[in-house]
Amino acid sequence: MEAAADLRNMHVQMAQFIHIPLALVGTWQAGCVQLDRRFALRGEQLVEPPVVSARLASEPATHHHHHRSHGSLEDETIIAKTEGDSEPPVTEKSSESTLEIPDFSLLKHMHGEEITSFLRTEWLKLRRQHESELHEKTEELFRVKREHAKEKASLPLKKERELELHRSKLLQTIARLGEIASRKEESCSDCNEDEEMCRLKDRIGVLLQENNRLRGLLADKKQEVKHLSLQVSDSRSKIAQYSLPESKLSNNCEKLRAELEDFKIERHLNDLLDSSVFREVCHNYEDQICDLDQQGSFLRDLLDEKEDQLSIMYEDRQKLKHENDQLVSIAGSIIQHHDQANLVHDELMIYKEKLCEQELLILESKGEYNSMKRCLYEAMQQIQKAKEQNASLDATIREMKKTPGQSIGSHWGQTGEFDLASMEKLSKTYSDFENRLVETMKRNETRCVDILGDEVDTLLSVLGKIYIALDHYSPVLKHYPGVTEILMLVQKVLKGESV
Repeated sequence: MEAAADLRNMHVQMAQFIHIPLALVGTWQAGCVQLDRRFALRGEQLVEPPVVSARLASEPATHHHHHRSHGSLEDETIIAKTEGDSEPPVTEKSSESTLEIPDFSLLKHMHGEEITSFLRTEWLKLRRQHESELHEKTEELFRVKREHAKEKASLPLKKERELELHRSKLLQTIARLGEIASRKEESCSDCNEDEEMCRLKDRIGVLLQENNRLRGLLADKKQEVKHLSLQVSDSRSKIAQYSLPESKLSNNCEKLRAELEDFKIERHLNDLLDSSVFREVCHNYEDQICDLDQQGSFLRDLLDEKEDQLSIMYEDRQKLKHENDQLVSIAGSIIQHHDQANLVHDELMIYKEKLCEQELLILESKGEYNSMKRCLYEAMQQIQKAKEQNASLDATIREMKKTPGQSIGSHWGQTGEFDLASMEKLSKTYSDFENRLVETMKRNETRCVDILGDEVDTLLSVLGKIYIALDHYSPVLKHYPGVTEILMLVQKVLKGESV
């Protein structure tokens, strides 16, 4: 956008720069055309130039100041030439500026390069004078604007709108003049019909304005011609009164005709030189405009590339932003699962502590079991001894049966009482020990079963939590077939199915 704005500003400046020499050349050519018309209208009235020039020179300058325009400069030049070639060039004085008219009679004795340099210097002088006048007008315009702003300080918005309107109109006019100046004759056939119609309409409007202005100038010149014709009639009457000789008048007429021919030749040369200079300037400006167009196209291509790069970078940034959001969500879920894993770990530690306590209890129960086992072994040994004693008693009883009855009766009474007492005592201790052993074994079995059941429940709960945590990452774990098989087995175990 900035490059397009710079190109637009450069185009406006070039149009302004082209507008100044074009205006000078246009006024110069218009003056030449008006001078030619004036000579055609007054072809027969130039017979008495010395008297007319003397008459006009004797009149005050204020008498025809309001009839003077850009085309009257050549009239004064012709009138001044009738008095002699030795006089300096005539100047036109006004209330604001002074425009010097060079002596083109010197071009007769110059070569082509000297004529070119002379006309270039004169053109530069005219350009400098025009720039100085433009500067003065600009200063005067700003001074008037300042006074107007002081007078109408209460209406700043209206003033700014009017200034913007005038500025826009001025820029439009400059742009149109730049388009007219930069248009090539070869590229007319390539233009579109709509653009050509718009240009022709603008050109017609400009030509209508120029026609109206020329009509006004023509009316002024007609009045001036009438005034001059009256002066010529007065001069003729005076000439008739003074009765100047016809030979002198014919000589003066021939001299004026020769000067007129010289002036026509000079005008033709000036037209040719102006056209060549104008073509050269236009060609230079067209080359510059082509270069600027190429630079503008290059900058537009560069701008398009930058826009494409920016769009690609924007898409990449959006993708990265989306991926970042996904990573943030995944990180949040991971943090949640990490918290869950920490909770599971804490529960595992608690269960491990409980398991350690239960292992200690199992070890204590094993110690008690071993002690009971030792007691049982000792009791078995005592039973074995009692059996041996019973066997020995049975043997003694059998022997005693073989002895006589009295001895047997007395001996049987003593030993029988002893054996019965010992047998009752042994049977009682054996039954007590057996009952105590059975109760201890039952109690140990129930405690072991309870401990193992608690361990199984805790392990199943931990396994269920691990399965829930791993099931959340099942899409990732699908790439590991061993893990998926383990998960299926865990699921079957949790459901109570047979593995």
